[in-house]
Amino acid sequence: MMSWLREPVLWFCLIGALLFTANHLQQTDRIVIDDAVRARISALWQAQMNQPPTEPELQSLVDAWLRQEVLYREAVRQGLMEDDDIVRRRLVQKLGFLHQFSEDTPVSQSELDAYYQANIKRYTLPQRYSFKQIYLSNPLSVASVHSSLLAGEDWQGLGSATLLPRTYLSKNAREITVLLGAEFASQLAELVAASWTGPYKSSYGHHLVYLEERIAPEATPLSYITTKVRADLVRQKSEKAADALYRQLLKRYDVVHR
Repeated sequence: MMSWLREPVLWFCLIGALLFTANHLQQTDRIVIDDAVRARISALWQAQMNQPPTEPELQSLVDAWLRQEVLYREAVRQGLMEDDDIVRRRLVQKLGFLHQFSEDTPVSQSELDAYYQANIKRYTLPQRYSFKQIYLSNPLSVASVHSSLLAGEDWQGLGSATLLPRTYLSKNAREITVLLGAEFASQLAELVAASWTGPYKSSYGHHLVYLEERIAPEATPLSYITTKVRADLVRQKSEKAADALYRQLLKRYDVVHR
């Protein structure tokens, strides 16, 4: 058999084919390999390899699938699937896939609007800050830098050399925490705009800071994020459908707690 049959991507393809054709093949001593089976195996291969299999490749794929099918059925016959958590999770996952909504699920504009409004916080940008900073390798130099600023010197030439940006535009607290540290971010939230103040401590040292703008939280217009909101809505529909399916199936069982 060809060496590429040992590739993991192939076995992913074959296992996928097995799962997708489980409904097509009944658990009897007859294994039917028809055009539908070949088409599904071929489609899974093409999805993984971005090209259809050649005839020899397809035949090898079918042979490998048949081997897997025989071993799978024998494992089922011997009860090897019982009490196997991995198999249980995979079957539960597959059942969930069968009841998921697809990306093509129809969604009306009114549904989209209602979902967007109900989840507006999810699509709201947090408070952001635009500011300038002068890095001070020695915080004791703050007085001389302040004097230079009052004298009208160019602020970009003041302070110590650094690779840090002199200007930060529209950054939220989380971004500032990543860039300059949590202590700096918390101090920035208390600043008064339009004046040089400091020094404030960051992860790198000390800074004089000029807060140019504090931008209030604002919701991103639906028209800008329609695709994302629609995907979120479809995902919610799928989750609700899965929950409804579970509750419906649960009624079939007598659950005994001991």
